[in-house]
Amino acid sequence: MKKINRIVQAAPVLAMLVFQLIFGVIPVLHGLIAPIFPMLTVVLYLILGFSFQNWHPGWLVFLMIPVFYAGIVGGYPILITILFLLSGFIFDTWHPAWMLYLTIPIFYAICGNIIH
Repeated sequence: MKKINRIVQAAPVLAMLVFQLIFGVIPVLHGLIAPIFPMLTVVLYLILGFSFQNWHPGWLVFLMIPVFYAGIVGGYPILITILFLLSGFIFDTWHPAWMLYLTIPIFYAICGNIIH
């Protein structure tokens, strides 16, 4: 039951991160939102805080700003850091979550082969 409560607590934060990620991936939306993305992030943070009392870990949505402008390939290490912090803050799984960082060189090796 405790784990379910933690998942419910993390759901709004994850939803906001996915929402931000969608705007970064779809080119048409990216072009429309790019000038106001930081302000949109502030609004999302305030919604998380006032509606769901998720001031912490809701602040993680601010880490999506550099991911939005760098793209998935450039922002992958930041995405991994967000997942690592969420895993630690919500589920207290700091130890196994560090292995997410091992995916960074693998990701860039695969992307390098695909791009070239």
